[in-house]
Amino acid sequence: MPDEKYNVIFLGLRDNLAVTKDSFRQGMSQLFRVSRDQIDRVLAKAPVILAKNLNRGKAELITSKIESIGGQTKIRIDRKATIQNSEKLQEKTSYSKSKFNLYIDVIYGDRAKDNVTKYLKNIVNKDYTFIKNELLNKFPSKIPIDYSYEEAQKIKIALEEFGSEISIKESDKSIKKIGDVSSEAT
Repeated sequence: MPDEKYNVIFLGLRDNLAVTKDSFRQGMSQLFRVSRDQIDRVLAKAPVILAKNLNRGKAELITSKIESIGGQTKIRIDRKATIQNSEKLQEKTSYSKSKFNLYIDVIYGDRAKDNVTKYLKNIVNKDYTFIKNELLNKFPSKIPIDYSYEEAQKIKIALEEFGSEISIKESDKSIKKIGDVSSEAT
């Protein structure tokens, strides 16, 4: 989603060899114009957040540059910035009572599927077996409840923490725009 924000986390070097450290220092200095002391602090503190509140493209660009010079990185959703951005978006929206659906696009592994199933059991009034074998049997899978954008965003963040990819789409049942005199869509 365009309003999601990400952090780039530096995990360390691929190899802990002197040659790798030297080439990493040189690469970081050239790519990002940072001092040797700053680079050494990052190396000593790893894992450490290198960049915050980025869109996905910028996070991937930084990650690829760091990995090209011997670093290991991870991109992680910046929950606080994402929620703040979603609240700003909600304030700007012209819909009075829009509802949104959550779609589970991918789940990475059986453990993630179990965690997602347990979480959904608490919000979708269905039993564990139904959720795991029916709802999560094919992707994308629509969670059969409409949510406000803020609710959908919070659930999305929680489910992605378990190892899944979630998308949010406006429900077909959304209520009219402000100022529109037509009735609810069916």
